[in-house]
Amino acid sequence: MLRWWDGRQWTPALLPRQPSVEVPGPPPMGPPVAGPRPPGPRPTLPHHAGRNRHLGLIAILTRSVLLIIGAGLGGHALAVPLREFLGVAEALASGTTPVATELPVSALVQMMIALLLLVVSSVPLAFWTHRCATAGAALGIPAMFPPILSAVGWIVPALSVWLGYQGVLDSLPPRHPARRNVVVWWITDVVLSNLVVTVAVALALLGTAQLVVGLTVVAAVALATDVFGLRAARDIDDTHRAALNSVDHEVINSRKGVRQG
Repeated sequence: MLRWWDGRQWTPALLPRQPSVEVPGPPPMGPPVAGPRPPGPRPTLPHHAGRNRHLGLIAILTRSVLLIIGAGLGGHALAVPLREFLGVAEALASGTTPVATELPVSALVQMMIALLLLVVSSVPLAFWTHRCATAGAALGIPAMFPPILSAVGWIVPALSVWLGYQGVLDSLPPRHPARRNVVVWWITDVVLSNLVVTVAVALALLGTAQLVVGLTVVAAVALATDVFGLRAARDIDDTHRAALNSVDHEVINSRKGVRQG
């Protein structure tokens, strides 16, 4: 059973441990003898269980940096067409003939790079989520979605607001106190993703000075996102290591019981 220390006492067991798998041996010689049966092998667990903290650190920090860079490139690229649109609207309102200009190729390239950065920023999170989710599933922690679906959810724009975060959340047992850090990271990361678009539009309409102020706000939100995200990565690893130690302890005790028997 999976338990943890909440600061005052050991919590009640919530999740059943995976049963041992008994490997049939050769038939015994002579009449059967009553006695304890030898323990089965340790349940099969992925080698990365409890070792995903550094990958989470890289994934969370990479996402924040790429989102801030994408905000600057996207805002600079949107400046040209939006100002052109405002100029045309002002000319029509004043009764003059608007002068149309072509969109520079550099602006299109910057737009494409900004969109690419938004997608690439989610790839490390997808790998980290898949590793955490597979480890949690092997340890018997219930999840709403399979690991591969939670990982792919980071890449799909419409699903990334929920599916990827749910996969990280389900890497922890139900009612585990560390799930709060995942929820806070969830909220701040969604705010950060939306601020990228807001800052880009503000730059396009107001100018470069506003970009500096906007990126400062984005950086502050990114810092809060990183703090809670790194806490979540640490808590997931600590929980999985405690579960692994519990499995080892149960196997050792069962083997001692067989020897004493």
